[in-house]
Amino acid sequence: MARNSFYEGDIGTEVAIDTSASEAAASATAAASSATAAATSATNAGNSESTASTKASEASTSATNAATSATASANSATASASSATTASGHKDTATTKASEASTSASNAATSATAAASSATAAATSKTGADTAKTAAETAETNAETAETNAEASEAAALVSKNAAATSATAAASSATSASSSASTATTKASEASTSATNAASSASTASGHATTATTKASEAATSATSATSSASTATTKASEAATSATAAASSATAAAASFDSFDDTYLGSKSSEPTVDNDGDALAEGMLYYNSSTNALKYYTGSAWAVIQSYSVQDGQLSQNNFTNADHSKLDAIEASATADQTNAEIKTAIEAGSDIALAGNPTTTTQSANNNSTRIATTAYTDAAIAALSDSAPSTLNTLNELAAALGDDANYATTTTNAIAAKLPLAGGTLTGALTLSGNPSSANHASNKAYVDAQIAAVPDAVAMAIALG
Repeated sequence: MARNSFYEGDIGTEVAIDTSASEAAASATAAASSATAAATSATNAGNSESTASTKASEASTSATNAATSATASANSATASASSATTASGHKDTATTKASEASTSASNAATSATAAASSATAAATSKTGADTAKTAAETAETNAETAETNAEASEAAALVSKNAAATSATAAASSATSASSSASTATTKASEASTSATNAASSASTASGHATTATTKASEAATSATSATSSASTATTKASEAATSATAAASSATAAAASFDSFDDTYLGSKSSEPTVDNDGDALAEGMLYYNSSTNALKYYTGSAWAVIQSYSVQDGQLSQNNFTNADHSKLDAIEASATADQTNAEIKTAIEAGSDIALAGNPTTTTQSANNNSTRIATTAYTDAAIAALSDSAPSTLNTLNELAAALGDDANYATTTTNAIAAKLPLAGGTLTGALTLSGNPSSANHASNKAYVDAQIAAVPDAVAMAIALG
């Protein structure tokens, strides 16, 4: 701690004046600032509480599904309000302590001023004492020559000394008062510091509560959002329920219409023949009802009610192809001997193993390809295609076997006849004729064959040509 010191003559009394007053004033100012901050935090906490309450109220009214979240938000808002109230109390305490510290600082400042004045007076007295001492020494030096003056000076010095002592005592008293005031100021400053610490703590607490209030407000907003979502979901479900209700109503209407239609056809059980249907409308052909008096089911022919007959056929009562008990026993025996239902492969094997299978009606099967040379069934389409391929677009006068036979002279041995006829002919390569070759006339070209008449005529003409040649020389 800084100190200011001064001395009074030989007394040597040290007067200390603390500067705690200034520090106390600074602490008071800081405490006031902390109080202001605490008040601001309290205000913010109050605002947060108001926001949380509003959000909680909105969340409460959003939807029934958000009631729990809204209640939690309301509880959080109440806690925030409590925290705000506590912060407000700490604020008031801090303000009071700051006021007390300010008062103590003011008192300390006043005491310090008084102490300073006393110190100034003491310093002045000390200066006067020093001057008187110097004068006394001077007077003592000149005592021999001015004893009277020395005695006067000594008296004056004594008076001055007494005055200085009185001033020193007063200064010491003032210093003691200043020290006490400084101590009080220090105590008040300590209290102000404590108050400031409490105010800071309260402000921190208020800030924490404000943060809590903000968090709770955020939770309230989240709850409100959830409530809005739940309300939206509820609206969607309500719409779906309305749609389902509409569909159910439509289904009910359709069911009612179906029942009405059925009710218009089957009139139910009645003890006598009805003359109108269940709606009071005219009867229509095909309507049914059960006569409870005769235990008979009747239908309406369009003009009258008729009983629907039931028949039972006894053994041998069928008019055609009578199915007797013996036939029934035979079938039972066949069924008993059967091992199991036959597969397609087993049926195929059984059919292939059979013979003379008669296919009644118009059975169909797959048409085989033209080059299929197997024992598969040939359809009419396969047969027609094979015949068309056989005739191969032959002329209409030669596209049947009869026409071909006629063209061959109906000769069953046409090949032999033709071979024999060809064998009786002279080959182109030449050969020996077994009979005479008769030509139709004389040759007209150098390469033509000549007959005997032509050759004889040519030979007969040779001598005449020779004779002429000789004659001509």
